[in-house]
Order: sequence, then structure tokens, then C-alpha cells
Amino acid sequence: MVKLLSTLLSTKEVAEYLGYHKDTIRKMRMRKNQSKYNFPQGFKIGGTIKYEKSEIDQWYKSRRVS
Repeated sequence: MVKLLSTLLSTKEVAEYLGYHKDTIRKMRMRKNQSKYNFPQGFKIGGTIKYEKSEIDQWYKSRRVS
């Protein structure tokens, strides 16, 4: 359980990790924008949305342009 929690990031942490503003992360997560950004859904824990770091990494790698 502790390992899982250590791999979860808040919206603010994801924004800092990717170099985006936290409002941009919120916008990309929204259901109406899923087809455009395909951003990971996250988990609602209490009143906070948490994201698995591995899913954020996968998403970031999928955005690579050739």
C-alpha cells in the first residue's frame, strides 16, 4: 500500500513534473477533452485527484513526434 501511494501524484505535482500549469492538467483531464489529449483519468481520493506516475510517463512518451 505504501508503495502505491508513493507512486501517486497530485495535479500540482503532475504539473510541476511535466512543466505545465496545474489548470492545463485539469483541462486535459476533463471528459470533453479526452479525445483530444487522451490524458490519464486519475483517481479521486478524498477531495483530491491523484495520478499514477507510470501512466503519466506512458502518456508523455506517447506524445513524441517523429
